[in-house]
Amino acid sequence: MNQAELAVLGIDVSKAKLHLALQVDGQCRLKRKVVMNTSAGYEELSQWLERQGVKQGRC
Repeated sequence: MNQAELAVLGIDVSKAKLHLALQVDGQCRLKRKVVMNTSAGYEELSQWLERQGVKQGRC
């Protein structure tokens, strides 16, 4: 993903799972994924975003 593109990630958080919806560069179609709300799930989320070409920042 180049600097001109924008990624928007929506996360629906529950006790057990994270339901994800990713929109890249204003496209109408969303990419969806569900991961567990655990450390392993967070790592899976990070790897998925990387495969989608989304650069991740750290706070």
